[in-house]
Amino acid sequence: MNEIATPARRAVAAGLAVFMAGFGTLFVFHLTMDRDPRLPGMFTDLCETWGDALALPVMTGALVFAVTALPSAVREARQVAAVATAGGATGALTQLVRWVDEDHELTWAHPEPHHFNAAGVYHAVFLTLMCAATASLWTVALKRAARAPRGHRGRPGALCALVIAMVAGLVFVALLVIDDWEFFTTTSGAVVLATTMAAAALSAGLFTTVLVRMCNASSRSGRRNVARVAAVPLPRATASSVGGTEADLAVHGWSSGRSSMRKRRGEGGLQGRHAAPPRAVRGARSP
Repeated sequence: MNEIATPARRAVAAGLAVFMAGFGTLFVFHLTMDRDPRLPGMFTDLCETWGDALALPVMTGALVFAVTALPSAVREARQVAAVATAGGATGALTQLVRWVDEDHELTWAHPEPHHFNAAGVYHAVFLTLMCAATASLWTVALKRAARAPRGHRGRPGALCALVIAMVAGLVFVALLVIDDWEFFTTTSGAVVLATTMAAAALSAGLFTTVLVRMCNASSRSGRRNVARVAAVPLPRATASSVGGTEADLAVHGWSSGRSSMRKRRGEGGLQGRHAAPPRAVRGARSP
């Protein structure tokens, strides 16, 4: 029970933390800051609403569930550090491109070219950290799923969590592309779009590889279990196991080792109405 309850609690805690740090904090900025009403607000972008409030927390929670449910693999620390650095650098690069681009659409968090207000700075930092955390979680989850023992109880739940995380991640990327489609048609936007799509394609490829490997391992394990069960000889029926007497077993064609031996030697027989008539004694008078 704890093998499912503990990952579930941590997944819910991680999802709520991402929700509050992302959508919740930006919503507070949106309500309390002095902003230009002519600029698009927070709720004009699908990614800042449905993406930050639903897709991102669900993806993070599902990844945390998969990581917690599976046993740790070897040499995770170095790989996590390298992947987190690359993911954070990618997130920072996307925000730098937005800050440098003079033709980028102005929003409530980006009111002027080359300028982020307090909400814009916070969003840039949050996005950079989330890119690092997401890259690390995906790396650890996929590696643990690929190296987990076949009989581990956390494999089925981790597989479902990885599927949910992949769907939520693709939804987030789709919302991002829909919101910034005009920006992605520019040169700088094309660089950001290419980087995002490359990361998504890499994650999808790794996920597919791990999924196929886990399914093949489960199939081989199932065939081995069936072969083991088929190779085990069935126990011989006894009177105590069936719930009858030796005579009842003999009537139905069942016999234990002792009863079958007695039957072959002629030392025992059926009793009651199934018993053979007594043999006549030589020299005895007939009635």
